This record gives sequence, structure tokens and C-alpha cells, in this order.
Amino acid sequence: MSKEIRGFESWEEVIKDYLDSLGDENKKEEYLQFLLSNFFHLKLNDAKAQEDDLTVLKKELVKINKIKITPNNKDKLEAYYLNFVNNGWIKSSSDEVIFLTKKHCFYNIWICRSIVQGNDVFPATHIAKLTHSQSTSTSFLDNGKTFKKLYLSTSSLLTKKIDGSYSDAKLSKNVKFLMLEHDGKLLSEELINRNSEVLKIFSDGNEELAIWMQNFHRLLTPSPASDSLAKQVFFPIKNNEYHLLTILKSSTLSQAVFDSCFEKLIRKKQSILKKNKTNNAYFPDVYQQFINVAKISPVSSQPQNVSVLNGKRGGYIRLFSAQPPTWQSQLKAPIYKKSFFDYFGNSHITEDVNYLRDFLLRFENIGLSIKDPKRYEHLERWVNSIIDEVLFYTSSIQAMPAGWSNIEGSKLKLEHQYFLDPYQDNEGFQQKRESTDWQNVVCYDFARWLNQKLIGKDKQFTPQAEHTRLWENIFKTPLREDTEAIKADAKYSQQKEKV
Repeated sequence: MSKEIRGFESWEEVIKDYLDSLGDENKKEEYLQFLLSNFFHLKLNDAKAQEDDLTVLKKELVKINKIKITPNNKDKLEAYYLNFVNNGWIKSSSDEVIFLTKKHCFYNIWICRSIVQGNDVFPATHIAKLTHSQSTSTSFLDNGKTFKKLYLSTSSLLTKKIDGSYSDAKLSKNVKFLMLEHDGKLLSEELINRNSEVLKIFSDGNEELAIWMQNFHRLLTPSPASDSLAKQVFFPIKNNEYHLLTILKSSTLSQAVFDSCFEKLIRKKQSILKKNKTNNAYFPDVYQQFINVAKISPVSSQPQNVSVLNGKRGGYIRLFSAQPPTWQSQLKAPIYKKSFFDYFGNSHITEDVNYLRDFLLRFENIGLSIKDPKRYEHLERWVNSIIDEVLFYTSSIQAMPAGWSNIEGSKLKLEHQYFLDPYQDNEGFQQKRESTDWQNVVCYDFARWLNQKLIGKDKQFTPQAEHTRLWENIFKTPLREDTEAIKADAKYSQQKEKV
């Protein structure tokens, strides 16, 4: 929830409310010991020695750098610090130590600690770890406003939900601090723009405030970097050169998809709608079903280690299917071959053709098969099933804009044009269609085409003249019914126009 919605009038109130909500004030002394440990460690690594002491110093530094910067190791690091001062390897920084030791404000100490831990901690829209959980590539914040309506991108979102990038989930509190919002601006934006007023009330003087602003600006504007775990693409440019592009996943866009379609309350609502749909019960809302949704998991065991929003999504990113709709096909006019049947595919009739071929191979004498009522019934059923598929396809062609066959360069037989383009607004065409026995030509071409299908690749079946006549006779009845239906449709359309 953004802070201005809750009625805060200043950044001071926003920040205090957040830090109080963490319940960490009882850790103030622990955090102060951490700051001192870090201070001593930094000073020790700045040590310099004369040539006589150089070997000893290097050995001591090896030991020091094995010590973790923790509150418990503060005394150990301080002992090394005093020893280095006595040896003249570093200058005493007693004023700075006293300055740190006297800190008592929890808010101040917390902010100092967040700066020390601030590497790779900043708000972002594109998270490097969503490509690989061990990636150390730089994440980045896309503030772009320009977008193209044809593309769904981070910039095209009306409202952006900013994610938090970090190297470890233990730093999520730090990045959420930078993601605090007031008056429509993130705290990180104010710090990048060097607006020191947002933190002034919490600092111990102008000198510390200046150091804070300098460090926050450095931490929030890292130099872009990639690594071997990034997915990279060579993009060619002029003069045989190329850019090496690193692809980063937009967590902000992924979260927008999740919030709109897969958030818990939405899924619960859709579950209720689905139940009502199954039971044919009324429900006023729209039921949505997303087909073939894929889920990818950059890191399944500890999703919060990737980013703040990745943890909220349970570590999953949903991907919608990009397959084109299979029920939408582009119908093309069959004008480049003499017979329409040469355009008809195999996928819808393969099973029926195979059954029919097996039947014919078992009973080679077609005459005997026709005389047997049961055999003929099977044979006729398979052929009619093939005819149904053919006529279903021809109905789509007949529904194309009238006159499609009247085009220069068309190779389609006139008889097939009469069959497939029955509504052509051409008096001469219609007169010939009525006076010509085009149905016999179409039936013969159907029989010849079906014989070719029955021969198959193995060529075990050899069609005879009897087969051709039989296929013609079976096709005549449904073709006549189709023609009569078209006549009735045309007559109805003419009467409707007169009215």
C-alpha cells in the first residue's frame, strides 16, 4: 500500500512508520556493533607499511579478511585496529569511532546499516536473477514512457508495480525501504535526484547527510554489468559489427499478468464461476479460461531469494500460449488446378479411406460386395462419410464472395466453377450452369480422385471400372441435394430483395 493513501504528509512520517513496522528497535545495539565492525574492517584494509613490515602486514591482512563482518566480531576487529595504529600502519580515527559509538537514534543507525549493505540492492522492473538464480548481472529500472500499441511491454502498463532487486533475501527490508512511496515518488527516486531533505531529519549533521546522499546515489546508479550466466544475443549492426545484448525478464510485466489473471482471489472467483458453469447455474460475471498456460520457475526452492515480487508469485512466471488459433484458417480460391478435388487434404478422411481400402482388399469382387446388403451398407457408410467431409469443405468455398472463379488465369474446369461458385452474378454463367450437365463431370472427377486415394502409397489396391461407376452413383444423391439447397437459397434471397 502506498503511503500517501494512508494519509502521511511527509517523508519523515513515511520512513518512521516503515522502520517502526519492522520491530527491529531492540536490535539497535547489535546494528551499531555491526557498523563498528565494518568501520574497523575498512580501515584495516587501508593499511600501509614500510618494506621491513610489509610481509608481516600481508599475513595479518589475510587473517583479517577471513573474519566476517558481524556484531560478534567487533571486538576482534577493534583489537587488530589498535594494533595497526600502534605499528603505524594506519592513522588513528578516534573521532570517527567516538562519532559512531555515541549514536543512539534507531532510525539513524538503521539507515547507516542499509548503506553498508546496499550493494546490488535497489528497486527495478527487470530482474537479472529471473534469467538465472545465480546471475550477478545488473538489474535495472525502466522508467520509459514511450511504447507501441502493437506490443505489450513494461512501458505500456498504465501502472507499474516496481520490484526489488537484491543479492540475498535477507536484504528485502533494505530494498523495501527504497521502494517506499510518497506523493507519487519512490524514495529511491528522491535519493537518485539528491533530494537530501527526505533524510535530513534522521542524520547527525550536514556532513553525515552529504555522505549518505553520495553513497545512496552511487548504490542506486550502478554501472551495467553482465556475467556468464546471462542469456546473451549477438545483434548485428553496420560494418560487420555487433552489439552483445543481455535479455532480462520484466518482473513488473510478469506481476501485472499474475495480478490480472492468477492472483489468489481471482483464481478463487474463477473456480466458483467454473462450478456454476458446470452446474448450469447463473452467475453475473464473465468466466475466463486460459488455455495451455506454461509456468517457469527461475528458482523453485527459495523464490524470495530472487526478488520481492518473485516471492509473492511463489517463484513462478506464467506464459500464455503463442500458438495461432487452429480453428482459423485462410481459405484460398481453388483456381490453379483443373479439379477442385486435388485441393482436398488427407487429414480429415484418412481413417475412412483406410477402412474402405481394407474392405475392398478383403472382398476383391465388387459385384459380390454390392449384392450383400450388410457389406454394401458398410461400404456406402464409409464413402458417404468421405463425401460429407468433401461437401463440408465445399460449403466454405461456396460462401466466398460470388464471382471468385471469374478471374484471369484460372485453370479450374467450368463444371467445377458451376459447382463451387453458384451465386456468381453473371447471366451467361447462370444460363450455362442450368443447361449444362456439369454434375456428371463433378461426380466422375470425385470417383477418379477417390480411386487415387484408395490406391495409396503401397499400391495394393487396383481400382476397376466398376469402382468408378459405384463412387459416381453414390456421390450423385448428396450432390443433387446440395444443388437443390443452393437453388432454394438463391430463390429466397431474390424474394427478400424484392420485398
